[in-house]
Amino acid sequence: MAGKNLIMTEVLERDVDLLLIRTFMENREYLNGFLGDVGISGSFELDKARSSLSDDSAEADITLIITDGNRWLGLLIENQIDGNAKKQSAEDYTEMGKTGVAAGMYDDYRTVLIGPEAYIETNPERDRFDCSVTYERLGSFFLPRSFEKQLLVRAIEGRRDRFVSDESALHTAFWTAMRNFVEENYPKLKMADWQTPRMETRAKWCSFELAGDGEKQIVFKADRCFVDLVIPGMESHYEDFMTRNREFLSQYPYVAVKWDADSETPGFSS
Repeated sequence: MAGKNLIMTEVLERDVDLLLIRTFMENREYLNGFLGDVGISGSFELDKARSSLSDDSAEADITLIITDGNRWLGLLIENQIDGNAKKQSAEDYTEMGKTGVAAGMYDDYRTVLIGPEAYIETNPERDRFDCSVTYERLGSFFLPRSFEKQLLVRAIEGRRDRFVSDESALHTAFWTAMRNFVEENYPKLKMADWQTPRMETRAKWCSFELAGDGEKQIVFKADRCFVDLVIPGMESHYEDFMTRNREFLSQYPYVAVKWDADSETPGFSS
């Protein structure tokens, strides 16, 4: 479609997923260039390519299985146009890779993060993946007016239009340090709403889920200088809870028990 203009109001991550899978399948030179960018040398061919079934599924956005005839490698690719959607973490991808090896899907694996350069460069998850490739690099193989090139350019521009003006380096640095501290000292907590880069308008609160219990949350409210423990479903047990724990709570005068009228969920603030 050289010489034609592509008009799209918005490019979604799945649009990019399918574009790349098709190109990997049809263009051996493009596949070789990508493999070189992720540090894989040798004569490999594409054996299988898969796109995730949904954004919520516990699988890679793109899975490529390549082989040189003697061994099979899995490339687990996380595609992130921006940090607005809740995504799988690098640790999730590592677990997917280990599961794939154990299941005999491939002999070894590599985790890859792809996205616009402005996002990749500010994403602390980048260093947790084995490697990363920008949309700009992925688009450099295509002709300037080709469909593929224009779609990737539109994805980059769309991301820039929505988010760059709101990015806060200070908030990004603070929440990155917070995440690293919690992961190192409290591994049972998982940041539930991590978004990068942090946006000025939603960088005030951060939620953590308790391992094995996605309902209970610890919410750090930076603008109010306290932490909430939120326990859903307690509306009919509030008085009983207070009776059982009044003596314990009296030892900690800085802990307040409150009733959230909006959500009808008791909370505990410190």
